Amino acid sequence: MSPPIVFYDLELDTPNEIWSPNTARTRVCLNIKKIPFETRWLTFFDVQTVIPELTQNGVAPTVPVIVDKAHGDKVVQESWEIARYLDEAFPEAPKLIGDHEPLFFFFNRFVFNDLMMNIHSLVVLKVHNKCTPKELQDWFRKGREEIYKRKLEDFTKDEDSIIKEIKHIMRFINMTLRKYPFLAGDRPTFADATVAGAFIFLKALRPELFGPVLLDAIPRSDAVRKWWDRMLPYTDLDSAPSSNL
Repeated sequence: MSPPIVFYDLELDTPNEIWSPNTARTRVCLNIKKIPFETRWLTFFDVQTVIPELTQNGVAPTVPVIVDKAHGDKVVQESWEIARYLDEAFPEAPKLIGDHEPLFFFFNRFVFNDLMMNIHSLVVLKVHNKCTPKELQDWFRKGREEIYKRKLEDFTKDEDSIIKEIKHIMRFINMTLRKYPFLAGDRPTFADATVAGAFIFLKALRPELFGPVLLDAIPRSDAVRKWWDRMLPYTDLDSAPSSNL
């Protein structure tokens, strides 16, 4: 029997490499809810052609996208909307958001704007370098430089300041994880998926920074490192974790 969910993820030059923070959030959500899924990998170029055919909504083609075969091939785009949909379509599974939608939405935007975008500055040139073939590299550079009005090489000119800002943000995450095993309490939720997506982004593309900048950002505290150990099963490639965590 095929999995109920088809999940579209983004591929660079390494097959089956989980790296995109946006798609990683959805992967973690599916695993938290223990919903089996099949990954279909797309390049940036593939996204431009495959996703519009699926969504047919006129919205800019992006991933993640899921197709829910268990509910009439329902197509859902974007990690926040997917999390909301999964809670509605699979109510028997652990809730990702539940009754606290505004609070989770705020936290999602905070992580995206403050943590993830700073990590983006550290890794964007690596993403460019891992785009293949050369035509895709050129497309990626042109698009990102038009959006951000700067050269990709300029993002890391002040790397020390970026790292300092990330560590400042990690103080708040560490503070929560010193009191609770997960960011919303005793079990993982969309809040954990959001932060895990940002962690995966840095770990995949700048692994030398992953420990010092994120896991060990706060001296004399192992709370973030222990949280990451608890989250690891939910970042698996395809299979949902066992229920013993």
